[in-house]
Amino acid sequence: MIYDLIADELGWPGFKMTREDAFALHSAILEGGDGNYLEIGVRMGGSAIFAAMVKTAAKQHGDIYGIDSYNDGMRAKGVTPEAALQRARNWGVTLNLTVAMSDPFPLPDLYPVVALIDGSHHYQDCLNDWNNLKDRTKRFILFHDYIPGKSVEGVVEIAKQDKQWRFAAHIGTMAVFERC
Repeated sequence: MIYDLIADELGWPGFKMTREDAFALHSAILEGGDGNYLEIGVRMGGSAIFAAMVKTAAKQHGDIYGIDSYNDGMRAKGVTPEAALQRARNWGVTLNLTVAMSDPFPLPDLYPVVALIDGSHHYQDCLNDWNNLKDRTKRFILFHDYIPGKSVEGVVEIAKQDKQWRFAAHIGTMAVFERC
C-alpha cells in the first residue's frame, strides 16, 4: 500500500523502484528494526520517503539520511536537493540530506541499521560505497540495479566473499546482504 501511494504520486524520476525492489527494501527495514536508514543516491527522494513511511508505519525509531552529489547533469534535468527536500516535506518526512560525493564517506559518525547503495553505478564508485558501508552498517546493505552484465553485479560478487555478510536475497533488481 505504501508503494502504491508513492509510485502513483511521485512517478519517474521521483520513485524508480519496482514493486519487487520496494518489497526487498520494506522487508530489510522491518527486519532491521530501530535505527537509522542511509541511502546513497537520493535523486528526488522517492525511496527515502518510502523508507521513512515504512519505519513510521512499523513504529520504528531512527532517522533517514541521504547522500547524493547532485551533479550538473542531474540539476539540468530538475533533479536538485531542494526538490528532494521539498518532496520529503510534502510527505511529512524529515530527510537529512548531505550533498556530497559518497567517497570519502561524508558522515563518519553515522552507523545505519539499513543502507541502500543506489548512487553511481560505475564499478569503482559502487565498490567504494560497499567498502565505506560494510564495517559501519549494522544489519542490512542493499544494492539497487543488480542486473546481470552491469557493474553492480561485479561488486555484489565481491561482497558475497565477505565473511561478515551473508547474501540473503536477490529480489527484483535488489541484492540484499545481511550481517552475519
